[in-house]
Amino acid sequence: MNEAAIVGFFEELAAASPHPNIVGVKLTCGGIAKVARVRAEFDPSEFFALAGQSDWLVPAMAVGSTGTITGVANLYPKYCIEIFDLYNAGKLQEATAAQLKLAQMEWAFGKGGINGTKWVVAKSLGYPLASCHCRRPYPQYTDAEKQAWIAGLVAPLAEEEAKINARA
Repeated sequence: MNEAAIVGFFEELAAASPHPNIVGVKLTCGGIAKVARVRAEFDPSEFFALAGQSDWLVPAMAVGSTGTITGVANLYPKYCIEIFDLYNAGKLQEATAAQLKLAQMEWAFGKGGINGTKWVVAKSLGYPLASCHCRRPYPQYTDAEKQAWIAGLVAPLAEEEAKINARA
């Protein structure tokens, strides 16, 4: 097995099963270079790359990404949109400053894992306790120290989100 065989297989598979609704890719690897290569090869109207986390939205857009698909938007959607809009308006300093605030919180999502992320989003939005946990085999996120840690890291953006909501 070699790279040419693997690439050849997937190229053959793609050619045999074209799908007009596949228009882009979500990259969760954080690979800015991959975003740049996708943009160099394709016009975004043909195929585009999206950042897989919001903590690299501004850098990804700088090399041709068209946006992000992020779990953070479940908790702070307006803040994510604010960064996107600031960047697109050419307000790079403001977009970068907002990006830096968001990066710390996105890190908490990553370190908390899937069950920590689900717990903090559900808890922060006031959902019932039963909806705060992932299905098995994920363990319940019940460690009070971990809960306090992740809640503390995501809380600062609540004020920013509220300010944006007040402007709307």
